[in-house]
Amino acid sequence: MSGRFKIKDVKFAAKVLADGRTVGHPAQTIEGVGEEKYASRYCLPFTMGVGNAQHVARFYEFLKERKEGDDPVDVYLINTTGRVGTEYEWIEEKLGDETIRKPKPKLREVDGRIRPVGGTGPSIEETELFLFQAARGAVEYEPHPIWGEKVLVPVKVEGIPEERLRQLNPFTYHSMDEMREFLRIKIRISKYYLDIQCPGLPREIYDAMDF
Repeated sequence: MSGRFKIKDVKFAAKVLADGRTVGHPAQTIEGVGEEKYASRYCLPFTMGVGNAQHVARFYEFLKERKEGDDPVDVYLINTTGRVGTEYEWIEEKLGDETIRKPKPKLREVDGRIRPVGGTGPSIEETELFLFQAARGAVEYEPHPIWGEKVLVPVKVEGIPEERLRQLNPFTYHSMDEMREFLRIKIRISKYYLDIQCPGLPREIYDAMDF
C-alpha cells in the first residue's frame, strides 16, 4: 500500500527520520507542488540543543533498546501527500558538482490548482482504517520486494478491498527493474541532503536503505 508500511528494521526507521522526505502539496505552497523535499527530522530549521545526527542517533538507540528488550515499538511510515502510478518524465538535476537523471511527476492545472497527472493516493479514511486495523493486529503483511524483511507491505487490511490495495502498490505500475532504479536514485539524493543537513550520522543509519 503506497506510503503505508510497517518498518521492522530500526536502522531503516532512523534513516526515514533523518531524511525527512516529503512532497510539495497545494495546501502548503503554490510552488514546488509534486516535488520532493528534504527537511531532516521533518522539522528544519527548528532544531535546538544538538544537531540532527545526534537527535537521530538518540531515536535509533531508543528503538534498538526496546527491540533488544523484547518490547519493540511498532513503527509505521505514513505518506499523506504522495501519489502512486502518476505519469512522469526524466529530468536532469544538479547535486552539487554532480548532475543526475531522476523521474519527475507530470503536473497539470485543474480548477486553478496544480495536480499530478494520473495515479492515485490513499484517502484520509483509508489511512485511518489502516492505522486502526494495524493497531488491533488485523493487517496481513509480506516482505517488501526489494528491501525484504526490513519493511513489511500490507497485503490484506480488513475493510479495504484487495483491488484497492493493488491500486496503491507502486509495483502494480512499474517493473522490478524500474523500481530498483527509482529507489537507487532516491537513495543517492537522500544521501546528498543528509551530508548537508545531518552530518555525522552513524554509518549503519546512513546506509540502511542500500540494497
